Parts: sequence; structure tokens; C-alpha cells
Amino acid sequence: MTYLRLTFQVSDGTRKTLRVPDPKDDITKEQIQQGAQAIINANVFYPALTELVDSDVVVVTDLV
Repeated sequence: MTYLRLTFQVSDGTRKTLRVPDPKDDITKEQIQQGAQAIINANVFYPALTELVDSDVVVVTDLV
């Protein structure tokens, strides 16, 4: 199982993490940043997401 983990700063001072399953194998940091910015710009979360703090592709090899 592989997923993209996006951690955002939130306007209330907290952080929120989104997991996106099955990212492309060849996804680039630039594509991740563009996608994260699109999520921020959509302004669909309350309190609002303000910036991308961290991102990484996570590969889970063993599920117990």
C-alpha cells in the first residue's frame, strides 16, 4: 500500500494531515506542491489550510 501524506498548517495554529492513496510512481515534489496549493486555494476546509508544511510518499509493506 502506498499513499501520499500531506501535512498542512491550519489558520487556527494546528496542523492537519491528509492521506491520498495510490499516488503515481513517478510523482515529483513539484507536482506534490502544485496539488497541495490547489487544495489550499480551493478553501474547502474549516479552519482554512494556509500552507504545506511537509509531504512524503509512504510505502507500507506489512499490514498486521
